[in-house]
Amino acid sequence: MSLEKVVSIVLFVVIAGCAGQSNKKNGLNLMGYGIPFTIMAPDDVQVTKLGAGSLTDVNIHNNDGYDIQVFMGNAFTSANTKLKQQKKDQVIELSDFSKIIKP
Repeated sequence: MSLEKVVSIVLFVVIAGCAGQSNKKNGLNLMGYGIPFTIMAPDDVQVTKLGAGSLTDVNIHNNDGYDIQVFMGNAFTSANTKLKQQKKDQVIELSDFSKIIKP
């Protein structure tokens, strides 16, 4: 069986709410940072990219406590469902994990 290149994206989301402030979020396209994904984020976020090659790390944050870290790397398996569950389980086990937000 040949190895297939599979993109694995793990989102680690930590959002701290601020009472009385607007929570308006727009789509933020991460393709410019090497990740083919769009997320909902406030207008005032700052994006920082670390790494290149087989692992890319993009940090998206603002001063109001919005903080997301997106990792993308190569996976050498065709078992996408199993890989997704393994990555999700790793994130859920972190002490700072709050919840996964789905559209």
